[in-house]
Amino acid sequence: MSPTVKTFVAITPFSQRTVFAPPPPHEMKPPPEWASKCDGAYQHDYFRRTCGLCAGTAWVYSTRYKFSEDPNDPTFCHPTLYWYAFWIITTGWITIGFVIVVGGILVSCALCCSGD
Repeated sequence: MSPTVKTFVAITPFSQRTVFAPPPPHEMKPPPEWASKCDGAYQHDYFRRTCGLCAGTAWVYSTRYKFSEDPNDPTFCHPTLYWYAFWIITTGWITIGFVIVVGGILVSCALCCSGD
């Protein structure tokens, strides 16, 4: 083996199997106290994003073709910015719908096949 290959093998963590082995169950520590607080933060983040998507949907879809492209008009909205927001929100709803439909199909298949 050349010195370059030996050096590469020596510094590669994949060559050491024990690095990736999980600790035995009797050595596992309970999660820290702050870990339970993070669950609430993630739930708050999902709630905030859901509310933002719903509010953005109501605002963007309700102003479709009702804004002015004249910068001096109080209802001015840059068309590129508006259509970008419109398609980002629409893509989000399409993705959510796709996930729900595919998830429903997978759950249905799993329930049908589990009866064997």
